[in-house]
Amino acid sequence: MIKDGLYERKFAEFLSLVNVRNIEDRKFLLLFEKELTMSDVGRLSRLVVPKKFAKYFGESKDLLEFKDIEGNLWRFKYSYWPSSQSFVFTSGWNLFVKEKKVKAKDRVLFYWHEEGDKREFIIDVGVNREAVEEEEMVVVEQSTAKKLKLFGSWIA
Repeated sequence: MIKDGLYERKFAEFLSLVNVRNIEDRKFLLLFEKELTMSDVGRLSRLVVPKKFAKYFGESKDLLEFKDIEGNLWRFKYSYWPSSQSFVFTSGWNLFVKEKKVKAKDRVLFYWHEEGDKREFIIDVGVNREAVEEEEMVVVEQSTAKKLKLFGSWIA
């Protein structure tokens, strides 16, 4: 690779993929982010981990621990589903969805933090701004419309 001149280009590509986020002087390496689907936040109570990122969490385990940016601890059961040939977070994921009020199209970001002997996974949520703006617009439209309550029913 060095002889054929590819090393510099490959190294530059690698560096462009590395994403480090600083929060309170602590460095977090972004492992991956995923835009949530309806099935990720719905009744199935599971998050499908994209196959190319499953390697970050190792083999199927009982529980993986994550901390959010506020320092709250979240535990997700990490397992492999042979039927769909996918890795998923199951138990604990539904609680995270409810507490963080995440919806489809929001993004969930997974980081790795290492400081001395301390190693941990970090999870964060990125809200879908377009969906929030649409909801706010609907609320504004509803609040400006004149309504009248007649015999227990609201009419416009």
